[in-house]
Amino acid sequence: LLDMIFMNYIEMSKLFCDDSLTLKRRTQFMSHILITFLGKVIKDGGRYEEVTYRFDNGQTYTKSFFGLALLEHLQASDSKPDKLVILGTTGSMWDAFFEVDEELMEKHEDEYYALNELIEDYGDKPPTEEQSEELNPYLSLLENELTQYLNIPCEFHLIPYGRKQEEQTEILKIMADCVTDEDKVTLDITHGLRHLPMLVVLSAMYLKVVKAVEVAGIYYGAKDMQHLETEDVAPALDLSGLLQIAEWVKALNSFEKDRDYGVFSELLETDGLTKQQTKPLKDAAFFERIFNVSQAAKKLTAFSQNTPEELPGMGSLFSDTLSKHIEWPTKGNLYDHQRELAYSFLDKKDYQRAAIFAVEAFITKLMHDDNYTSEDIREYNQRDAAKNLFLDEKLGDSRKISDFRLLKNMRNAMAHVNEPRDDVKRIMEDEVRDNNNSLVRRLEIELRRLMNRLFPQKK
Repeated sequence: LLDMIFMNYIEMSKLFCDDSLTLKRRTQFMSHILITFLGKVIKDGGRYEEVTYRFDNGQTYTKSFFGLALLEHLQASDSKPDKLVILGTTGSMWDAFFEVDEELMEKHEDEYYALNELIEDYGDKPPTEEQSEELNPYLSLLENELTQYLNIPCEFHLIPYGRKQEEQTEILKIMADCVTDEDKVTLDITHGLRHLPMLVVLSAMYLKVVKAVEVAGIYYGAKDMQHLETEDVAPALDLSGLLQIAEWVKALNSFEKDRDYGVFSELLETDGLTKQQTKPLKDAAFFERIFNVSQAAKKLTAFSQNTPEELPGMGSLFSDTLSKHIEWPTKGNLYDHQRELAYSFLDKKDYQRAAIFAVEAFITKLMHDDNYTSEDIREYNQRDAAKNLFLDEKLGDSRKISDFRLLKNMRNAMAHVNEPRDDVKRIMEDEVRDNNNSLVRRLEIELRRLMNRLFPQKK
């Protein structure tokens, strides 16, 4: 399931990755939802143990449940939650919420002990419908009392233990039902079962896509790190940087498919680069898309020269990978670049761009072989003349001329709306068996055959 969620996150996120589709940073959200998980901890003298948590700003809060410490911390900030959602299993420490206030304990003492016995009786047994029905009246009571006590709407939801894919999927659905489109969400992964934090982080990615939410933070109350502190406090950690890693992975995946350098711009700006430093990446993407390889190369070179070799922030994890994607201007000449782009787009099954770059690469190769100057090679009229001269030569390589004509006709058929010639139409519509007996598009087979004959790929 985790692999499925992550790959779906990458695929679905492509709907939002271009400038025109990117979810713009909003200054106002529909609601700010704090979602926290409830686990079960050892009781200390009949009550759940209280822990003092310290946040980055130095503020401390002493609570038996980190979610309430986080709520108080957020309420003291400029980002007050509008709703508190608590998710737990049938064995979670629901009775702890009676302990938040002595008056509440006295008022509902009978319900407190009854709920405590139910939870103890359930233990870690597989939950049943009967258990849920028994718990629901207590959860409804606690929802109402906690809403009044905390002065914020509270929702309690039972979730499965997440032992199998179906249960893990159900948890994600329950979380998605707790928010609406474009909400801001803060997640607490402190309590709950040990495997749930991984699911919660993935759920943040999931919610960003299916509900277009803004994930404001992913918090963990690190009681297990108390011994590292000079005082008897547990640090409150914000782990939302994990999502930044996921965004980088998504961007790399998107680039592998579309070769849009611009997908890295916003990530690099988040990590500290200026818009002026990242603009060459968007410019390079633009020029490559209009097949101006020379200008694209200049922009990538400008980016490399004006950014540190080791990228800042989370980008430092991907410095080497990004460098490999943008280093091609430093290797070879225009022909090398066009040829490699042709093969790159063919591997990505972007047949139109593969064919366009293939035609241009072959023309550039002809001109290199005939000792044209660099200026002439980039001049349209000179390129058109060199192409026509090659096609008109009576004593030239007839097979190569035939291959280039076919390549050019395939390019024209894909680049224009004209009805293709019959031979090209068959190539574009047929499927054939490859060496592994798998059905593939004949177009891909023919493009690779023509390119290999006209300008073999570098090993």
